[in-house]
Amino acid sequence: MLLLRQHWATFLWPVLRTALLLGVTIPVMPYAFNYLWSTIVIIGWWIFVVVWALVSWFTWYFNITLVTSQRIIGIAQQGPFARRVREAPHDKVVEVTFQIKGLLPTIFGYGNVDVYFDGQDKPITIKAVLAPETVKDQLVKIKEYIASKSADSDQASLEKLAKLLKDNQSGHKVPVKVTKSNPKDGEIE
Repeated sequence: MLLLRQHWATFLWPVLRTALLLGVTIPVMPYAFNYLWSTIVIIGWWIFVVVWALVSWFTWYFNITLVTSQRIIGIAQQGPFARRVREAPHDKVVEVTFQIKGLLPTIFGYGNVDVYFDGQDKPITIKAVLAPETVKDQLVKIKEYIASKSADSDQASLEKLAKLLKDNQSGHKVPVKVTKSNPKDGEIE
């Protein structure tokens, strides 16, 4: 299984925002705890900012894409209580594109990968992933491998698919985790 998560640099803005919103209370700190109402306002502000930071982290952390031997699964966490999951099999992949746009993505080397599927209008977008060109190449290799194995009516073996993903010639390291739930089924979880 290939687990793709947004690059850590995409979380810099929420960290900076939290620091700034907590920092605005520093000038009023000598006077903040003189009155009950000001104490309640300051503590309420701190709670609001910390909760907003935690929700931002939760949303960022759980936006993931899973690539298994059978399909691509895009999980978009849209808040603490909203999640959108899209999946499509590899044999339905029509086109895979990537885009690096902006100053921070160019500096840190992350971008978006769009996977277009037959019969679907919207692609599954893997947002802000490290080395998007490498991820695109790996997705194309997986699609070609699955297509060649389905033509042979042979199951894609776990070891061969893992070797395909690990034998990356571009020099970028994309984490690959291979696990088995049942050694006989030959699938990547």
